[in-house]
Amino acid sequence: MPKNKPKNKNIEQIKKANLTWINIKKSGKAELEAAAKKYNLLDVDIRDCLPPLQRPKLVERPDYLFIVLLFPVYVRSTGKIESAEVDFFITKNKLITVHENKLLPLKELAEECQANPKAEAMCNNAAGLLIEILSRLFKYCYPMIIHIGQDIDAVEEKVFEVHNSTNTFEILRIKINIVEFRDSTDLHEGVIRKLIKKAPKFCDIKKLNSYLDSLVEHTTEIRDQLASYAVTISAIDNTHQSLINLRANQIMKNLQIFAVIVFPLTLLAAVFGMNTLGAMPFINHVYGFWIILAIMLAGTFAMLMFFKSRKWF
Repeated sequence: MPKNKPKNKNIEQIKKANLTWINIKKSGKAELEAAAKKYNLLDVDIRDCLPPLQRPKLVERPDYLFIVLLFPVYVRSTGKIESAEVDFFITKNKLITVHENKLLPLKELAEECQANPKAEAMCNNAAGLLIEILSRLFKYCYPMIIHIGQDIDAVEEKVFEVHNSTNTFEILRIKINIVEFRDSTDLHEGVIRKLIKKAPKFCDIKKLNSYLDSLVEHTTEIRDQLASYAVTISAIDNTHQSLINLRANQIMKNLQIFAVIVFPLTLLAAVFGMNTLGAMPFINHVYGFWIILAIMLAGTFAMLMFFKSRKWF
């Protein structure tokens, strides 16, 4: 069946038998108002599609299910993970997706279905297509999780390099990425479980229950892995901070020992620099300078031995 090409280049419409996928690639006001008017979408849901990002949720409306989900996106230029929102409007034979075209699996699937509207990914109903999209998006998370694990392993190997300030920033970056990842995906399980309960009112999902269960398993695996990574990076951070504090304390102790040694020597030099004639010893002695220097060295050595005996260094 031929594809309909809307005037707005940010709105793709792909048809297969009784299924229509409307893919809105930019959640701009113009695109959303056009979709709301054409497909009878509520204004309150349209507002949720606009920035800023919303929390993941599922809302039942009289004519459709409205779903908001967040997924992580890895930004290579900064090494940071950001959240991207995808909104779904689902009826029996129609699926509307709204996003900013940042998620690679969604872009690839749209291109695949545009090239071949009869592709298997289009399924036979909106629920099947929704499950295909979610399955690809969840699988898209795993390479990022593996990358976070590799980053943790790399920074763990350098945890004792407390003189390298880069490690501190790297640990902070990993912690922020894990927090951002968890914020994106923590509520997914609840949304999918709601979908299992609510979807039968709008479309037949009897044959798709196993796929929905696998989506729940994906959310659980992702959540558990991120929780494990959060504990690991926190332990590494605590160890790294302890080592930094230990090094700082060691430096301060050495400086204090140096100050304690130098102060008596400075005082002795100041006393002998008073130039009090007739009262200052060694002033007129031929080896006076060397005698005073020997007294200072002896005092320094005595203090070092005292500190050593107290195990202060």
